[in-house]
Amino acid sequence: MIAGSTWPGDEAVLKECMAVLPADWKLVIAPHEVDTGHIRKIQQLFGEDAILYSAINHSKKILIVNNIGMLSRLYACGDVAFIGGGFQKGGIHNVLEPAVFGLPVIFGPVYEKFVEAKELAESGYVFPVSDAAACKIILERLISDYNYRSSIHNNLLNFMRQHTGATQRVLDKVQETGWLA
Repeated sequence: MIAGSTWPGDEAVLKECMAVLPADWKLVIAPHEVDTGHIRKIQQLFGEDAILYSAINHSKKILIVNNIGMLSRLYACGDVAFIGGGFQKGGIHNVLEPAVFGLPVIFGPVYEKFVEAKELAESGYVFPVSDAAACKIILERLISDYNYRSSIHNNLLNFMRQHTGATQRVLDKVQETGWLA
């Protein structure tokens, strides 16, 4: 499970959900803030099961990515994603980064200003949760029901294929209107 751009509220929910993860699953946390103080707090929260990316020397249950720029590549290695920000006022981070790899995405309740997140949630391809209990329920289903997870994976990949080309359409419209002239 890849948890990207997390904040303390997200990390607290993830901590409570650890019992749901099977023994052969790992959690990778790529926090939004990678300053020493925040990284130390995450280490304290997850204890001896966690190891920093910069200190990998053997396998632990939790990997804390303490650098910038790896997250989008990490999503390609996951089965499920949790994106941060949904338990704070500003709202979630980029739901499309993990969705492009077909990962079912879980996030907190603050997502209403993000059109893609709303559309994907209404389609049942991503999962807003209100707290750790709700997160556990959806996570247990995604883990235990491979066919369900696989169906969401395929639906997300199809959704992404159907919604490609926006940049070109915007550029065509800008050129057509002569806005940059």
